[in-house]
Amino acid sequence: MTDRTPTPIMGTVKHNEGSDFRKVLNDSLKVFFKDALRVTLKDPKQAYYFIQTAKWQQKAARLRSKLGREGIHVPPIMIFSITNKCNLHCKGCYHQALQRSSKPELSGDKIRNIFEEAKELGISFIVLAGGEPLVRQEIL
Repeated sequence: MTDRTPTPIMGTVKHNEGSDFRKVLNDSLKVFFKDALRVTLKDPKQAYYFIQTAKWQQKAARLRSKLGREGIHVPPIMIFSITNKCNLHCKGCYHQALQRSSKPELSGDKIRNIFEEAKELGISFIVLAGGEPLVRQEIL
């Protein structure tokens, strides 16, 4: 019997200490979309969607590069904590331990404006965090 290391199914990005985080994120997004396209080629509707998304990713990356040359460094990913509310009680969740802010949450219009500004800057991947983001009805 031979000892063989399994070939990874999905792509990976090597990260070196001190490397530019924007480059690591950009490279990771390229790998993600390349893998997603490979998986969806079996379904033409999904493949079409991912091709369109990959084109948007390339356009956003060019915009970020242009802004970078102007001295404005924009990451490709934004993590947006959209609410502190949560209707779940998941075991081990940190949310219950958080102190609640007395400040009002952002309005739906303000959130839409932030998303539009992110798009204009070339941020092409938004992770919704919270609490539970989907308790905000306007997010759906």
